[in-house]
Amino acid sequence: LCHATEPMRQPASVALLPFDGVVADSELAWTCTAWRAAATLWPQLACAADTLTLRDAGVRHKWVSDRSELEGCRDDGMPEWLAVKMRQLRPAVQSEYEHLLLLRLCIDEALASKQSTRGMRPLSVGEIESSWAQLRDSLLFRCATSKHELALAYEQASQDWRFNEPSEWSDAHRLRQPVVRALRAALR
Repeated sequence: LCHATEPMRQPASVALLPFDGVVADSELAWTCTAWRAAATLWPQLACAADTLTLRDAGVRHKWVSDRSELEGCRDDGMPEWLAVKMRQLRPAVQSEYEHLLLLRLCIDEALASKQSTRGMRPLSVGEIESSWAQLRDSLLFRCATSKHELALAYEQASQDWRFNEPSEWSDAHRLRQPVVRALRAALR
């Protein structure tokens, strides 16, 4: 309460916004963390992902303007095609642990396509998005794991990355500059 002799103070300006998807594009950080966790949980899967061709992976021409953007691997070993597919699938997931399952699904599907003699193809982004809840639950069972185990692996990978490579970790959390500028202007 203010005393009668004190001037009334203006209330402070406060802006409450969700960080992920509004102030920052943290999809890259989520995907890279999930890749690191998946490589720890399923090292053979990460190695197998490196052997897949774009055809095996079911890459679509419309994913990028230049197909060469999908070739090769990132510095952390994640195939470029997988990073692009994960970016497209980001809206389907709600929790960090789901990113690990999504990575697993994309790689498993590509490996099955590679080994198929019947022309099997990996699930498309639309097919995964439309049935993600069922696929997620099926993957938990098939991988003999739990949400809790995956969440712990994700958190450990995030902490390790943050501690061992802080500038790379920070760079993966890309701020949306128009939003940052608008917030600064509004709070002046």
